[in-house]
Amino acid sequence: TNMLERGSQEVVLNDISASTGVLLVDYLYSGNIDITQLNAQDLLAASEMLLLGALKKKSEDFLLSHTDSVNCISIINLARLYDLKILLADARNYSKTPLTRI
Repeated sequence: TNMLERGSQEVVLNDISASTGVLLVDYLYSGNIDITQLNAQDLLAASEMLLLGALKKKSEDFLLSHTDSVNCISIINLARLYDLKILLADARNYSKTPLTRI
């Protein structure tokens, strides 16, 4: 294409940290990625920005398995931001669950 980056030796990806960038390059070459609670949100943002639908789905699946009554409001906001309907419905269910006292 006629994009500016065509002749560049280096491409700058704004808003993607170096650690997330390394994970993305490994993922693009291998198809494997280690999603953790520390990187899930960054990977979701990067997958949205770079139009990586399969990675976006993997990130959503990870968040589905890590949603609880403590983080459900944050997950609701994240799901709304990235239009993740299944995650949004799941997190809303947690927000309706009565909290138990410790």
